[in-house]
Amino acid sequence: MQLAIAILLVIIFPLLVDVITILYIFKNQKISQSKKLLWILLVCLLPMIGAIGYFMYLKSTQNMKP
Repeated sequence: MQLAIAILLVIIFPLLVDVITILYIFKNQKISQSKKLLWILLVCLLPMIGAIGYFMYLKSTQNMKP
């Protein structure tokens, strides 16, 4: 039972967060295709750190006035 919980926390949760983050990146119309590619690479290479970084970037760009 503890092994199943450990697998869930270590493997499945970060994978789920990455998939959700990549979907958000694809849906974002405000960033260019090259930035999307860079964000996707970052999320794939540094899974949780990349996802957290993207959502922080997203929040900071939404707070800016046009």
